[in-house]
Amino acid sequence: MKYSQTFIPTLREVPGDAIIASHRLMFRAGMIRKLSNGLFAYLPLGLRCFRKVEKIVREEMDAIGSLEIKPTVVVPGELWKESGRWDSMGEALLRIKNRLGGDFVISPTAEEAACFMARAYIQSHNQLPFALFQMQKKYRDEIRPRGGVMRTREFTMKDAYSFHANEDCLNKYFDRMNDCYKRIYTRLGINAVGVEADNGAMGGSKSREFMVPSACGNDTIGVCEKCGYAANVEVLKMDNELCPSCKVEMKFKKAFEIGHIFALGQHYTKKLNINFVTTDNKLNLQTMGCYGIGVERVISAIIEQHNDANGIAWPLQVAPMLVNVITVSMSDKDQVKTSKKIYEELRDMGIAVIWDDRAGVSVGVKFKDSDLVGVPFKIVVGKGLTDNKVEFIERGTNKKMELDVKTVVAEVAKIVQNKLSEAGR
Repeated sequence: MKYSQTFIPTLREVPGDAIIASHRLMFRAGMIRKLSNGLFAYLPLGLRCFRKVEKIVREEMDAIGSLEIKPTVVVPGELWKESGRWDSMGEALLRIKNRLGGDFVISPTAEEAACFMARAYIQSHNQLPFALFQMQKKYRDEIRPRGGVMRTREFTMKDAYSFHANEDCLNKYFDRMNDCYKRIYTRLGINAVGVEADNGAMGGSKSREFMVPSACGNDTIGVCEKCGYAANVEVLKMDNELCPSCKVEMKFKKAFEIGHIFALGQHYTKKLNINFVTTDNKLNLQTMGCYGIGVERVISAIIEQHNDANGIAWPLQVAPMLVNVITVSMSDKDQVKTSKKIYEELRDMGIAVIWDDRAGVSVGVKFKDSDLVGVPFKIVVGKGLTDNKVEFIERGTNKKMELDVKTVVAEVAKIVQNKLSEAGR
C-alpha cells in the first residue's frame, strides 16, 4: 500500500484515559479509535494485525483437528434458560426481544450454541470425540471497561468446544489443547505462563489460565522458581504461601489473562440433556471441554511485551506491515522512480510493504511514524542513490547497512523470509 492512499492517523499526544502501554500505542499508531466506552473500531493497520493473529490461532486449531463453525451472535434465550445462565449471568448478559416478543441473547460466549449442535447431531459413540471452534464477536455489558482493547464490552474470542464419551478422553484432549495454546503464544511472540486456575462460574473439574506477567494486570499469580509450578492466587492457600508441589516459597506477580481452558465434564451436558449411545447400546451423558482465547487481549499482550521509547516493536509474524520504503525527497524524480520500483517488486513477491510517498512531510516525521507503528524494516531511498545505494534499517536493533539498488529487493526478501521462518511462520 502507499502511505498517501491509506488511513494511518498517527498521534503525537497520548489520550488522557490511556494508562497502559498497549492502549497508548494502539491509539497513537492509528490502529484503533474509540466509538463509545468499551467499544472500539479497528482501522486498517490494526485490522491487518488482528487478521494475522486470527490466522495463527486458526492454523493451530486446525492442526489438532478442531473444526471451525460460525454460530450466530444472537442466540435464542430458551437455550440460556435451559442452561440456567439466563439468570446467573446477571446484568452482564445483554438480553433483547424481537418484534414478536421472543427472548434472545447477544452472545457473551457460545457454550449453549455448541451444546445445541452436539445435542442435535451427535448421537453415537462412533461420532466421539468431536471438537468445534469459532472466532467471532461477543458482547458482555462490562461495568468498567478499561485498558483500551484489554477489557471491552464488544470483543472477539476464539472459543473451542470438545465432546467426549468419558473423562479420560476429555483429559487427553485437554492436554493436547494445553500444548496447542503454548504453540500459539510462542508463534505470537508472547511470553505466557500457564497457571492452575479456579473454574468459577464455568464449573467442571479443572481449568488452566494463560497469563501474561505485567504491572498492569488485575490478577495475581504465584510461580515456583524451583519446580515451575504456577497458579492463580484463587487456588492457592495464601496462609502459608508455599508451592504445593515442592514446598518452596513462591514468587507472586501481577498478570492478566489471555486464554483459559476448562475440563467442564458434564456440567453443561447434564443441564442441556446431551446424550450419546454407548458401545453396549446404553444412553450416557457426553463429557465436555471448552477453550477460549481473547484476540484483543492477545494483541494487547504482544504490544505490552514488544515496545520501546519510539513505539511498537512488532514480532515479524504479526506486524501489520513488514517493510517500509521511505523516499527522502518526493521532488527528486530518481528517488521516486527507484522507490516505486522497489515497492512494486516487493509487493508482487507477496511481502507486506508500504511506501511512504507523502509529499511535504519531512524524512524525520516519516521515520518517527515508521517506528511508532512498528514496521520491522525500512528501506531508505535518499542521497546514497547517486552511488546506486539505499539504506536498510532493522527496527528492533537499529542495525543499518547499505545495499545495492540492483540487489536490494532480493536481499531484503531473503532477510524477511529467513526471519519469518525463525519465528515459526
